[in-house]
Amino acid sequence: MRDTDWKDANAFHDRKNDIYNFYGFMEDVLRITRGYPGVNFRHIIAPTENPPDHGYIPIFATLENIKTEIALGYTDGLKAIEMVK
Repeated sequence: MRDTDWKDANAFHDRKNDIYNFYGFMEDVLRITRGYPGVNFRHIIAPTENPPDHGYIPIFATLENIKTEIALGYTDGLKAIEMVK
């Protein structure tokens, strides 16, 4: 128990959400790979940081939110290219 991060109910709840989100994202990946059985998917690129929060509906994103998201995608893409080399 010393090694767990679940010191209280809120930490346990956050951990549960992290696990739930992981499997939700993995289901998206599996759905795509099942939809294209002839394609050899070798790399999955995911954001290294959370994108800026701009409310429940993405249409409320500001220009700064969009610029931040584009910059994050660009740097993550460059990192992925460097890893492949």
